[in-house]
Amino acid sequence: MDQKYVVLDTHDEPCGSVDMAICADYTALDKVMRFSSLENDARYHQFSDPVSFGFKYFEKQLPRRDIYPVAVLLEMEIDYEKRRRGHGAMALRGFRAVAADHNARLGLLRIGTFGGEEYETGMCWRKDFYSKYGWVAFNTPPVPGLILVWMYHPFPSLSDEERLMRGRLSKATPDKNELALVEGQG
Repeated sequence: MDQKYVVLDTHDEPCGSVDMAICADYTALDKVMRFSSLENDARYHQFSDPVSFGFKYFEKQLPRRDIYPVAVLLEMEIDYEKRRRGHGAMALRGFRAVAADHNARLGLLRIGTFGGEEYETGMCWRKDFYSKYGWVAFNTPPVPGLILVWMYHPFPSLSDEERLMRGRLSKATPDKNELALVEGQG
């Protein structure tokens, strides 16, 4: 179940977005995280046990086995002119609060960068950002050319203060003009 949210600043003005999914089982998780594509890469490179390069590779690194439902942070973007003001941390806490609404036991994310950024720098600051808030980087399978970073966060119970961060995310509604444009293209 994909969910999109608008991140609100302290004045309730939009300052970014969060896209997330709640996955009740492995099938739903693989749809959004595509662990099975790692197995396909391992088959292509003729590794002896391709299945061990998919989710099983990551699962062995998790501190718990009962992980479902899982909350997946698909994308978090803070408007460039509003960065470095705590909105990203607020959005991340809001993500956690929404995940708690769905009884998620674990958070997962995959780090990527946008074009125009120096790749290594972009990956490093993102990894450092999430690590600062309790996310842990997985060891990555030794598949040639694989440069993505996956991270996880076991979710403990939320404090009342953390639950309030849910108010910093507002459910996104499709823009009427955006729908008209899509419908008009067909």
